[in-house]
Amino acid sequence: RLPIELNCKEYDQFRPKYPEASWKCVYSYVPPSPTKSALDLACGTGRGALELASKGFKVTAVEPDEGMLSQT
Repeated sequence: RLPIELNCKEYDQFRPKYPEASWKCVYSYVPPSPTKSALDLACGTGRGALELASKGFKVTAVEPDEGMLSQT
């Protein structure tokens, strides 16, 4: 169990989105391609995984907190 209880229902509401500049940086190192895979560990509600998948990556997302998984 995580040491901090998260209010999973409000997580996406209050967590800032990843800045577009962050994604541009990632894609400058690893250009999107359907032949590339990405691993998103502790993916929360899957916001990052969904972004990567929308660009064509094959994404594996792992989240240990059941509350977060219930929000996806």
